[in-house]
Amino acid sequence: LEEEGIKVRDVLTFLDLGLGAKKKIKGRGYVAHAVIGMPEVLQILFDAKKLAGDNFKLTSDFLENV
Repeated sequence: LEEEGIKVRDVLTFLDLGLGAKKKIKGRGYVAHAVIGMPEVLQILFDAKKLAGDNFKLTSDFLENV
């Protein structure tokens, strides 16, 4: 977009996996937005009984330590 002369200030993603992309986007001078984060997706799946407790904890712990 910028190559075509369009000024970009904000970047919108649907899902923030929490793996550092938001930090990289901010580091390039943009404001980063996400519709939903992976922790929220995991919680929704767990609450709907679509994700077992052990998998919820394992995945949550992984995302916290990446």
